[in-house]
Amino acid sequence: MKVVVIGSSNIDMVAQVNHLPAPGETVGDASFIQSLGGKGANQAVAAARLGGSVTFITSLGNDMYAEILKKHFKKEGITTDYIIDDVNQPTGTALIFVADSGENCIAVAPGANYSLLPGSIIHFSKVIDEADIIVMQAEIPYETIKRIALLAKQKGKKVLFSVKNRKIMTRIQNHMTKIVRILVFAFLMLIPVCGVAQDKIKIACIGNSITEGADNYPTPLARMLGNQYEVGNFGKWGHTLLRKGDHPYMSTDAFINAQKFQPNVVIIKLGTNDSKPENWKYKDEFETDLEYMISTFQKCGSKPKIIICRCIPASNNLYGIRNEIIKDEIYPIQKKVARKFHLKLVDLYSPLEHKVDSTCYVWDNVHLNKSGSLILAEHIYKAITGKKAPKLENAFAN
Repeated sequence: MKVVVIGSSNIDMVAQVNHLPAPGETVGDASFIQSLGGKGANQAVAAARLGGSVTFITSLGNDMYAEILKKHFKKEGITTDYIIDDVNQPTGTALIFVADSGENCIAVAPGANYSLLPGSIIHFSKVIDEADIIVMQAEIPYETIKRIALLAKQKGKKVLFSVKNRKIMTRIQNHMTKIVRILVFAFLMLIPVCGVAQDKIKIACIGNSITEGADNYPTPLARMLGNQYEVGNFGKWGHTLLRKGDHPYMSTDAFINAQKFQPNVVIIKLGTNDSKPENWKYKDEFETDLEYMISTFQKCGSKPKIIICRCIPASNNLYGIRNEIIKDEIYPIQKKVARKFHLKLVDLYSPLEHKVDSTCYVWDNVHLNKSGSLILAEHIYKAITGKKAPKLENAFAN
């Protein structure tokens, strides 16, 4: 299938911070990563990896990033013959702050993306003639989108248009639906268009007794996510992340089965049992063992997104579990590893810090009741989807 993607290319500059800065605040101790992005570029790469014959039409600036992006597109097998070079503008840039909680804020300097003007469409006519489908987003000028849609209408071409901007969506509804039939999809809908079956998104929940069981967070998480997801509960009661712990998780069938599950997302929620004296004597190996688990899942053919969960609080030393170790020693290691691997770290400690009682816990103040498990599910749902969790009437219904 011949796919023509017309849209944006950006350089993403990402700072991983402890918390998002307030107005006038400077947040230090950040880690930095620079990556290639832009909705148009991301969609072009995704379509190419799904087997489409992709031509990407975009505008790049007069800087070193233009060549970096072109080499990246060619490496992905994307045709770059129709990329515009704007000598008067920089390549588009996104400045992104990501907090350890998973929250983010983004400022986009469009640069050369806004140089993709309607007058340049004449140069695209041939490639549009040959396309089976045209893909656009709302990160280039609206008039260009409109002109391309008109041209597609004349040529009898289908258009996939991905948009989150309500103002632009309203303009399309008011002005363009009378001109051209536009199918508005999230880009994941390109999967069936390219002839690949759209499977469920698999979530593997790795953990201990706070994960295992029908009354724990994977149950309401599955209901929140809905039928497009498959949630696998691979929790093992009493187990540790530490490979020298009294019950090492990585020596269990659950760990092997979680890999065989070929997850798209892995939730790692381990560490509570590691805080016991008999286990924490191996504390110098906790960081290495966490990195080993992450690397093992990264080798899965499904190339999963991995999310680390901060351990929940415990109010006493029942079972030998020590809250001071969870808070002051395990969390800094989790934070360090998350930054090293550029992973999302979900803070499950803070939402429960002042609720270590019958509000959210069972009698031992270590394990959660359904109310506590629901709080975990809501935060993990947001980490997976970027959205606030829906309210459920009966979150634990079968």
